Amino acid sequence: IYFYHRKDYDSAIADFTKAVECCGQRGCKACAKEFYMRGRAYLIKGDYYNAVKSFITALKELLLYILITLKFKCRTLIK
Repeated sequence: IYFYHRKDYDSAIADFTKAVECCGQRGCKACAKEFYMRGRAYLIKGDYYNAVKSFITALKELLLYILITLKFKCRTLIK
């Protein structure tokens, strides 16, 4: 986020990508945010293809996070 706010979008994209790779967890809310921010950086750079890919991945991660959370809460309610 530091590089993003300093308008160093190439470094921001590299950091957001590294953060997602280090986590490696599917359905991670923080990873969804990283993909979203990476998409914003691509969008500002005019790289619309990669921006859309990042936004779609962010939506998928967030949806998976929601589904995992709902499944956990449903199991808790059933007990």
